[in-house]
Amino acid sequence: ALARGLGDVYKRQMTIFEYLMFLRIQKSLPLLKEGESVTKTAGMVGFTSPAYFGQIFKRYMKCTPKEYQKN
Repeated sequence: ALARGLGDVYKRQMTIFEYLMFLRIQKSLPLLKEGESVTKTAGMVGFTSPAYFGQIFKRYMKCTPKEYQKN
């Protein structure tokens, strides 16, 4: 998934900041699947605000962190 995601990055011409957010979201995926809380996951991947993490997560994944955990 990450390799495919990187191809998407180049196609979209992301800024460094956007790329960093993308990597943080990618890093959060296995943590969420393992059942880690959204709040703890947000902190573990470098977000100080769980709400902001949720907003960025939804932008990249097209679902909320909780929805991702359920599927």
